[in-house]
Amino acid sequence: MYPEKNNKPRLHSSVKFFFLLVSPFLFFSKLIAQPQVSVLMRYVPGFVEVVLIPDGSFDGVVSNFQLTLTAEGVGGGPFTLTQPPEAAAYIPMQAAGSPVILGNRFYQKYAGFGLQTLNSQSVGWIAGGEYVIMRLPIATVSWEPGLDNWTMENNGQFYVELNGKDRTGSILGASKLEGLHNNRFSPIQSVKVFPNPSRQDITLNLEMTQKTDISASLWNYEGRQLWLTHFTTEAGGQQFSFSLPPLPPSVYLLKLETQDFSFTFLTLVITP
Repeated sequence: MYPEKNNKPRLHSSVKFFFLLVSPFLFFSKLIAQPQVSVLMRYVPGFVEVVLIPDGSFDGVVSNFQLTLTAEGVGGGPFTLTQPPEAAAYIPMQAAGSPVILGNRFYQKYAGFGLQTLNSQSVGWIAGGEYVIMRLPIATVSWEPGLDNWTMENNGQFYVELNGKDRTGSILGASKLEGLHNNRFSPIQSVKVFPNPSRQDITLNLEMTQKTDISASLWNYEGRQLWLTHFTTEAGGQQFSFSLPPLPPSVYLLKLETQDFSFTFLTLVITP
């Protein structure tokens, strides 16, 4: 009796070697192919929104997010935060400890830990997308992410983990409701829009530190871009006038963007 012949196809030894060589790289590339995530504080009527902006696609686990908010001349808190339902499912946030007041400066740490994948919540991040993680009822003073010694010494600096890996990006600029830009790294020192409310024609009053190319766009609260224009400023104060397309009466966000990814958001009201 002869042993039964095995007729199953076999991989050539060179092909086996190729898969043994490549498989670890495929595995680890999937682990590390995760975007960096930046944070933006966006002011809307009555609230400040904390927004995460990835520089690539992602649908895994936002395993950790923390941020300290700080301001001068304010007390109270921790403020009651709210979250969009999908954000609350994949990264539930809460105040981390009691607020701290040092002199006239107020600090509050916030932190969240996620276990659910974005995909499990039918959510998928895309590069450049803006994802509201939490909202706080504070929009009457100038708030900013903590970057000072107290924040660093108390482990409260901005931090993001995706799938357990540090993917912390940058802190992007933000603006007060009245339009004063508070990002010290931006060429935009101040910006105001008038008239506001407006019907269709608006004027931007800008203070710039240098010649800068700027994109101006108008967005509704569903995240749809409705208008876009480009212009170049010189250093110093100047005005630019624009005619907006016909729009239904509502509240919109006017977004100014420079090449170095500094953003300003202004609330613009369109009247009948």
